[in-house]
Amino acid sequence: GPQLRGREALSAGPVRRAAARDLGALALLYHALLEHHAALDPAFVLRAGAETRLAPALARVLRDEDAAVFVWEEAGRVEGFCAVRLERGAGLLAEAARVEITELGVWPGRRRRGIGRELVHAACGWAAHRRGTSAISARMGPISRSGASRARSASSRWTQASRNRAGRH
Repeated sequence: GPQLRGREALSAGPVRRAAARDLGALALLYHALLEHHAALDPAFVLRAGAETRLAPALARVLRDEDAAVFVWEEAGRVEGFCAVRLERGAGLLAEAARVEITELGVWPGRRRRGIGRELVHAACGWAAHRRGTSAISARMGPISRSGASRARSASSRWTQASRNRAGRH
């Protein structure tokens, strides 16, 4: 798939939709992300044996029409991923649906190189094509202030652009 930068799509970039062939690499990276969070907050400690259930859980996400997973792949190796999910409202509020970035992980040696930003851009592009979405948010575990700031900034820009498209300022 194309690498997304704002509204401009670049051909043949390293960001693409995850596929079943990525499950092993995604499970390893997700496990590393959870271990990182667990060191900061014990709520993220995996139960005994849970590692074996990561790949099947990710497979369910890949099959879910209201979810998407994007990967950054270089030289055949998944270096980062972003999971995004469409949450539909109960039909009572003006906001019919909201998209939430549920996970964002990049291997430690590859961080601070724009990989996470490009993965978030891909998630925003996916969100822009979901009918009724007016906002995108990021669920954040215990992360650095700079990481939280970047996630808020990206979701804020997308939400404002979405409102502008809908005529709501």
